[in-house]
Amino acid sequence: MDTYVAAILTDMHGNKDALYSIIRHIDSLSGKVQKLFFLGDAFGYGSGKEQIQCFDDLLKNSDVFLPGNHEKMALTLLLNPEERVNLIKKGVKKRAVESIEDAIHELIGEQTITVENQEVILPEEVFANMRSENYAKTIAREIIAKTISDFTVSSPEIGKIKKQIPQEIMQQIGSAYLVRLITQNLHILEEYNARLQRREKAIKIYTALREIQKQPKFEGIENAVFVHDDPIQAGSQKYLIDDDTALKLSLEAPDRVILARINKRNLPGIDYVFVGHSHAKAKIIDINGINVVCCGGAEPRGDNPENTVGYVLAKIKENKIIQAVPANIPLLEK
Repeated sequence: MDTYVAAILTDMHGNKDALYSIIRHIDSLSGKVQKLFFLGDAFGYGSGKEQIQCFDDLLKNSDVFLPGNHEKMALTLLLNPEERVNLIKKGVKKRAVESIEDAIHELIGEQTITVENQEVILPEEVFANMRSENYAKTIAREIIAKTISDFTVSSPEIGKIKKQIPQEIMQQIGSAYLVRLITQNLHILEEYNARLQRREKAIKIYTALREIQKQPKFEGIENAVFVHDDPIQAGSQKYLIDDDTALKLSLEAPDRVILARINKRNLPGIDYVFVGHSHAKAKIIDINGINVVCCGGAEPRGDNPENTVGYVLAKIKENKIIQAVPANIPLLEK
């Protein structure tokens, strides 16, 4: 298509109401929006379930999906939960880390299961175990071993019986016992199936998180750069924002992109830089002759009133941005 309109979203952070509000607003435009670009941070701050749903929805419906710092953190903690200590030492907010852990917990599930009125603690699962090809067999053994305490091959009683009864008969007895126990406690089978489903979901999200890390910024439009934070050093987690807004957001100099670097020499041929990360209201700032487009997001800060959510509409003709329109809209409840 020679001319089309793209919606540019960022920083949804598992906020189902914010995403719903934007989708409703896009729908009200009667089909004018043909593409959706997401600039990162679907994870973070919402409930674990809502973060995963937000990530899934945006991944499925976005023509461009860039990684934010919260996607990077989700991948890190999924692979190595112990990294939480280093993240907090580096200055990441504890709330941010804990919210990502909530999402991971949603994927991995509970440790306990009740069998014959007794609560049994299963081994704590980590994603490293879930990735194993033998996961289904391993978890089946673990559930059976933990929930059938009186039927273990190591018990003396089994040893005595095995000497007197042929092996094939023993196997039939064992199978019959297991079937009876599971029939009386169907949630054992439900737990097993639920863990396999969670494994499938976790691997899907892990694969997607790894894949999006390969594209920290999008430069498929001739006169524009799309990035979560820093167009020159994508992934730096620095904020690209003007001085007045930085003051309102209480952002210190070390946390900000040096504005002098945003110029035509460092960004040749670029008229527009679309950024997220700051949670400032959707707006356009002229920085050294370049239109820096703050793309809004959920959880507004600074000069963005509460109960609003921001995004941007961009008109693209012959693969060039010809117009960008910020939209700060009321937050609706889904």
